[in-house]
Amino acid sequence: MVDNCRECDQEAFDKTFENHKPYINLQEDGDGNIIRKFPADTEAHLLKWHADESDRYVMSLYESDWKFQFDNELPITLKANHPIHIDKDRIHRLIKGSGDLILHIKEF
Repeated sequence: MVDNCRECDQEAFDKTFENHKPYINLQEDGDGNIIRKFPADTEAHLLKWHADESDRYVMSLYESDWKFQFDNELPITLKANHPIHIDKDRIHRLIKGSGDLILHIKEF
């Protein structure tokens, strides 16, 4: 799906953090599909509770120990190829794991 998605363009990564975003978009196709990388050295305090402006599915492309949490629910481990549906305006967050996290995001 993505060639060398474990590689990160350092200049793009630095610009992302200048904008206070703990990720870099590796691919976007214009149809709501995004491949997003959260590097292993992401600072946990940058992973904030938030709500999205559209419905979306998120799915980890690789096994990891990162977790996902909806507000007022227990965290769940992100498993490879298991999508999570997030309704527009529903509060949620990521919880940092030990390696890189590569997500496929489909926005509606």
